[in-house]
Amino acid sequence: SASDRIDLNQIGLRCRETIILLAKEVYIEDFHHPSSYPGEISPTDSAKMLEGYIEYYFKGAANDEKRKYAKATNNLANNLTHKQTATKLDAKLCLNATLSLINIVKIVNDDNDKK
Repeated sequence: SASDRIDLNQIGLRCRETIILLAKEVYIEDFHHPSSYPGEISPTDSAKMLEGYIEYYFKGAANDEKRKYAKATNNLANNLTHKQTATKLDAKLCLNATLSLINIVKIVNDDNDKK
C-alpha cells in the first residue's frame, strides 16, 4: 500500500534495521571479523558484520558465488533506504533480498547445528 517515495524508503529503512538486528544476533567478533577490514566495526555496520560472518562459513574459492550472493542481497536490501527514485519494484526486491539474507543465515546456522 506504499504510495510515494517516503513510504517506499520506509520499507527500505525497516529492511535495513532488520538486517542490523540479524547481524547483531549472529556476529561474534572473535570469529567473524572480516579479513579485509582491520578496524573496529561499528555496532550498526551490518554489512561488515555479515561480510565477516559469511566469509567465516563460506571460505575459499569454491564458495565465491555464495559470498557474492550474500553480499548482493545485503546491498540490494540496503539500497532502498535513501533511493530518490524508489519504485514499488525496488521495495518488493528489497523485501525479497532481506528475506533471502535471513534465509542464508538460517541455512548456515541450521547446517552448523548439525555438526
